[in-house]
Amino acid sequence: MNRSIAILLILLISSPVFADIDATLRNGIGARSAAMGLAQVAVAEGAESIYWNPAALAKITGYQISTSANEIYGTSYKAFGLAGLGWGGGWGMLVMAADQGGIPETTLDPSGRPIVIGSFGYDAKAVYLSYAREFGRSSIGANLKYLNEGLYGKSVNGLGADLGVLVKPSRILSFGAKIENAVAPQMKWNTDSGNTDVMQTNYKIGAAVKPEIQPLLLTGDIGFIQGGSPAVYLGAEYEPVKNVFIRGGVFSERLSLGIGIQYHNLKVDYSYARGNDYLDDSHRISLNLLFADFSRILAEKNKPATLETSVAGTKQASKEAVTFISQPVMPGEMLYMKVLVSNIKAERVSVVYKESKVPLFSNDLVTWKGSMRISTYNEAGENKAAVYVADVNGHLIKSEAIFTVIPLPERRIVFKRSQPKANFALLRPKSR
Repeated sequence: MNRSIAILLILLISSPVFADIDATLRNGIGARSAAMGLAQVAVAEGAESIYWNPAALAKITGYQISTSANEIYGTSYKAFGLAGLGWGGGWGMLVMAADQGGIPETTLDPSGRPIVIGSFGYDAKAVYLSYAREFGRSSIGANLKYLNEGLYGKSVNGLGADLGVLVKPSRILSFGAKIENAVAPQMKWNTDSGNTDVMQTNYKIGAAVKPEIQPLLLTGDIGFIQGGSPAVYLGAEYEPVKNVFIRGGVFSERLSLGIGIQYHNLKVDYSYARGNDYLDDSHRISLNLLFADFSRILAEKNKPATLETSVAGTKQASKEAVTFISQPVMPGEMLYMKVLVSNIKAERVSVVYKESKVPLFSNDLVTWKGSMRISTYNEAGENKAAVYVADVNGHLIKSEAIFTVIPLPERRIVFKRSQPKANFALLRPKSR
């Protein structure tokens, strides 16, 4: 019987249909990422960033629940993620699972030929615990993960860790890097042999650019796998109308497309990836739920009365502890902001507007500066944002900030009537 199991394992592992723990992890999470060619190291967001680059968790502005599902060759892939703010940074938890049933169970007949005597199933799981924190224009994050596989009544377990870095030198550029299996999991089977497999350490770097005027995002990653050639991933995202996203990408010579729609706190994404010689066409759908930042709400409610502040937009304040200053801007332009802090030992200052969180920077811990791009679809008029100041004692002070968006100038096309051309005749002297 041990010989039958060995033959079975060899046949399964060599089969392109069979999904092992590596395939489960490579499948990733989220339809947005799949539509953008899996190029996410520099642009990952929300709970999905736990897998793609844990450093991006530091940019989260509230709480988020993310789910995704797809099926490839009879193997069902599912993922569930939760992310939020806490302990001075962003945290997250992610569970990825794959299962496949109806796998033929074989043995050898007296003549040595394999025969099917039944069927069984396979399952794989990965559980991530993540944390990230901002350091100026950079953020660093890490994953602690637990991996498990089950096959034919046997199982294997292992612990590992990932590291991620995200750098945003400007509003239009971002760079990311991820070390997968920085602490390589040692997968030990609970069999008589007790064999242990050490997972490979993989590296991925990426860059992204988002022009200030156009609602377009371009991104690309390069993956380095031990013993293999570098892999290139390319993706793009375009927002033709507000909260509607069209995406495309290329990875492993596979073309991918997708669409995303956001309605209030609900975001739905869909992706399609064209098949190749080894894989069929695949479809993926994911749901994301966004929630308010309850930790900040509680901090606001419980903070000392002496720290309560109020800011009236760009008006100059006299006794307020926080003053927000900006200039009017038009849609599509950069909003340059300045926050003046007095009577507070500020450790961090950030501005939150809609779903964007902008960390500000200071050389003297009094004057904090930053900028953000105003969407081309932003409504004109007064817009409200929130200024959050974290002091060295762990208090969080929230102030209201108001900035003005002026409408784009109207473009008028004036048609001018063409003037008749003068007809100059050649004047010749009359003959006498």
